[in-house]
Amino acid sequence: MRAFPPKGPKELPKWVQARARRIGLRLEDRAARLIAQTAGDQERRPGQEYVDLWALANELDKLACFAGGEMVREADVQALTPVLRDQKGYFLCDALAEGRSAAAVKLLRELLAQDEPTQVILSTIAGRYRRLAIARELMDRGESSAAVGAATRTSGYALEKQMEQASRHNQERLRRLYRRVVEADLEAKLGERDEAVALELLVHDLASPAPEAE
Repeated sequence: MRAFPPKGPKELPKWVQARARRIGLRLEDRAARLIAQTAGDQERRPGQEYVDLWALANELDKLACFAGGEMVREADVQALTPVLRDQKGYFLCDALAEGRSAAAVKLLRELLAQDEPTQVILSTIAGRYRRLAIARELMDRGESSAAVGAATRTSGYALEKQMEQASRHNQERLRRLYRRVVEADLEAKLGERDEAVALELLVHDLASPAPEAE
């Protein structure tokens, strides 16, 4: 049986590309990073520090069969990998936290088109911004990444990404954005706005650049 030694979060995209080359899979860099990100974000069993490279290798084999020698791009990975289709809500949160407004709107519309409940989307966004606010507060106190991970229940690649996203905003802005999510949730529940409209407005507000004063 072929051995797949453990890889940390920073090494994973390189491993994905190296494995792809070995099996004749032409993989766009953004697609490789997306595959690595998704593998790194998956929940692990207690005590499991690294991703399951055997399962990841199998997914790459499937993509190679589909591609038939053609370049596999980010959109192909999103469409063809079941785990990625199930994680669109998390990709939406990434786009929001990173200020990628167009990508966020596109992902939101895809989620609504596949009949994802608006309350589930709102809950996913709220959870992300709550963790970002906690992470930023701990980072400002000079706490270790281990402390941030314990407080937000994240580890590995997901923790690394969370801290990078939290560093993009100051603590006050993250608190304000989280309050905006809560307000949108309340508006939807009280019927003050159509739920889909409330979500689009929320996505626009969250992904907008921070004012110069901040």
